[in-house]
Amino acid sequence: MSRLVDVVWLLAKPMPALLLAGVVARREPTAFARRLSAGLVLSAGGDLLLELSGGFVAGLGLFLFAHLTYAAAFFAESRRPALLRALPFAAFALVAFAVLRPGLGELLVPVAFYVTAIALMMWRAAAAIGVPGRSGTARVAALVGAVLFAVSDLLIGLDRFRAPIPHGAEGDRSDGRGRQVAERQGGDRRRRQGWAAIDPWRPVISRAPAALSVCPGR
Repeated sequence: MSRLVDVVWLLAKPMPALLLAGVVARREPTAFARRLSAGLVLSAGGDLLLELSGGFVAGLGLFLFAHLTYAAAFFAESRRPALLRALPFAAFALVAFAVLRPGLGELLVPVAFYVTAIALMMWRAAAAIGVPGRSGTARVAALVGAVLFAVSDLLIGLDRFRAPIPHGAEGDRSDGRGRQVAERQGGDRRRRQGWAAIDPWRPVISRAPAALSVCPGR
């Protein structure tokens, strides 16, 4: 039964992002929608790899490309520099990297690229606010999606590279799926427990606001 639960979860995990990708692709035939949809597909792949033993680095790679694809989508909407809007996200990236750095080891350079890509994505989402073509609500929704994505990634990074998030152990005891996956990870159990508590809501919350940005009438 536990094996069946694992398989069902593994198949279900990427579905929210894949469904959103389909919705976005059908909404409008624009470069923004195509790139946003591609980013969602890459995110679905990342969600799947994070569930597999030894899949963290590969998942990190897919999410890196997802962030860059989202940034490219926002570039399609606006190419104005908006340098002042970049400042808070540059600060976020510097602080996040400084906090994570002591535990990164051989992942120091990949994570540096990853944090930079996150900051780039948030900056370009912010730069698009106020640009004609979409409502302010749609622009803000896209920025909220970008920020939520960044925060969820930071929480997982803190849990993996700094210390397990305290709530994680409680979430693991109440979540049979999280416990089973943690056991499959063996020696990485403490780290897996922490992000297992964060992970279930991540595919929906961190993607949905960005998908709202292409909904008609928004």
